[in-house]
Formats: sequence, structure tokens, C-alpha cells
Amino acid sequence: MGQKKLLAIAFIIVIVELLLIMFLVDATKNKISQSLILNAYEVDKQLAAQISKSLEQDLKAVQNKLSLIALFPEIQTGSSESCNKKLDQVFPLVEGKVANLVRINEKGELYCAINRESIGINVLENEDLKKIILAPEHKPVLHRVVLSSVSNKYVAGIHVPVFSGGGHFRGSIGGVVYFDELKNKYFKDFTLLESGRVMLIDDNGDVLYHPTSPELVGKNLLSDEIVNQLSELDREDYKRQLEQVLDSIRHNVAGTADYQPNSEMIAAYHPVEILEDRHWAVVVMIPIEEIVNQVDKDPLIAGFKNFSALAMAMIATVLITQISLFVYFISHLNKHLKAQKQ
Repeated sequence: MGQKKLLAIAFIIVIVELLLIMFLVDATKNKISQSLILNAYEVDKQLAAQISKSLEQDLKAVQNKLSLIALFPEIQTGSSESCNKKLDQVFPLVEGKVANLVRINEKGELYCAINRESIGINVLENEDLKKIILAPEHKPVLHRVVLSSVSNKYVAGIHVPVFSGGGHFRGSIGGVVYFDELKNKYFKDFTLLESGRVMLIDDNGDVLYHPTSPELVGKNLLSDEIVNQLSELDREDYKRQLEQVLDSIRHNVAGTADYQPNSEMIAAYHPVEILEDRHWAVVVMIPIEEIVNQVDKDPLIAGFKNFSALAMAMIATVLITQISLFVYFISHLNKHLKAQKQ
């Protein structure tokens, strides 16, 4: 067999060995990546469920306490002064869950409140508060996020009806949630890799809380302002998927999604059922790239990389040795053949 053929065979063997090692490492890395992504979905779902359960329990507890507060005579039929005093007395029952207590009369005017600056404001422009005041059923409501003219903060309020001892409707009493205060109560202790985040939306697509983009609070995720930031190719897909998510939230169904504008992320959402016809949702998001980057920290992959480096060094050593031996063998063989001819 000629020298060139022997060198070619040795070279092919080395290439096959290298390709086999690379294939093995890549296949293992892909398998671990998929496992980490699936695990991240589960972590997202569990975290979203945990936060939503806490929010739901707290807000329903507030609703129950508001119903109890509505039974005090000072709240039902008392003067504005006596109503304010009673609110001051009972506010510790809900403090930490809501930032203000307000009593609205049957005309839609704030009659008494913890924040006295809000007294006298008419709230009938708010469709949800208008419903509890003017609709004959007077059902409890959770109004949509609005910018408060008093605090200049985005707020939502949960309201229950107030009736007199004789059963006559006298308005409502409600607790106000300041969304910029939610972080310390529900979101501050969660770390999700480098740029994972937890946000809060409602079933209309309004942003209630966002950890890194507070300017989004109060904006609707389906509004032209947000949708038009996407490329035309992405807009319809984004709206379709978001509408599916919002429909699930309205039906109190948790789920996952894997599409985010301008960034490939996985997300899990879990509804917060506050009232039968009004839901919020906790959304947990993690960039897929950051999940995959964790693969390189896996001991198995690190071991394969070290093994690959060692194997390539060994193969290079063997290859050099083989070439040297081939050259030595062929050189001496040629000398031997020449000596025989002479």
C-alpha cells in the first residue's frame, strides 16, 4: 500500500473520530436544552400559580372585609365626618392590601375616604363604578386600571354595595390598589436568571404591573401603540396569540405561550379570579437563550467538553505519531529496496 493511501486512511479515521465526538456532544447538549426548557415551563407555571393564589386570596379577603365594613351604621347612613372616623378605625384591617378606602354615595360621589383629598369626586365616568351605582343588581365590581387624579398613580378598586338597615341602596365602599406598590408585596423575592420577569395583566390586556418597563402600566397590549412597534409580519401572530391567552384568562384557565415580540421567550400565565366576570393574570417570562446558556454549566456537558479537548489532543498526538512512523517506515523501505537493486 502506498504512502499516500496510508496517510489518507489515517486522516479519514481521525475525521470520523472527531465527527463522532462532536455529534455526541451536540446531541447531548440538545437533549439537555430541551429538558431545561420543559423544566422552565414547569417552574414558570408553578411560580405564576403561587403568586396568583396569593393575590387572589388577599383580594377576596379584602372583598369580605369590605362587606363587613359596609355593615357599620356610620358607613351606611352616617355623616361624612362620622364615616371618615369609622374608615380611620377600620383601615388597619385592610392596610397592606389596599392603599385607600373610599365610600361612594348613591349619586356616585366620594362621600368619605382615608385620603381626604379624594372626597367630592364624582366617579360615574368609570363604567365599572357606574355599574355598581346605577345597575339594579348593585353587584360587587373590580374596575379597570385608571390613572388617579388624586395620587397620579395607576389604580384599580374593588367595590361592594352598601345598604341601609332597611335594605335601601346607599352606594358602595371600596379599596384602592396602587399598582406601583405591588412589587414589594408579591414580586420582590423572585429571581429568574438574568432577565426573566413577572408581570401582571388583566383579562382586557391592560398592563397592571411590569418590573422593567413601568411606562407600560395602564397601556393595553393590543393597542396600536404597542402592536405597531412590531414588524408587519409579526403583528397578526402576536395579536392572535395574545387574544387566545386573554380568552383563557377570562375563562379562568392557566396556560403557556412561547412567543414574545422582539425576543424569543417562554411564558406561563395563571389567572387571578377576583370576581366572576373580572380576572387578572400573573405572567412569568424567561428568555429561551438564557435557559439554553445554562446547558454549558451542566456537569455532563462540561465533562464532554473536557473529554473532547483531551480526545482531540490525543488524536492529534496519535496522528503525528502515525505520520512519523509512516514516514520513517516508507523512508527505510525505500532505502532497503534501493540497496537490493544495487
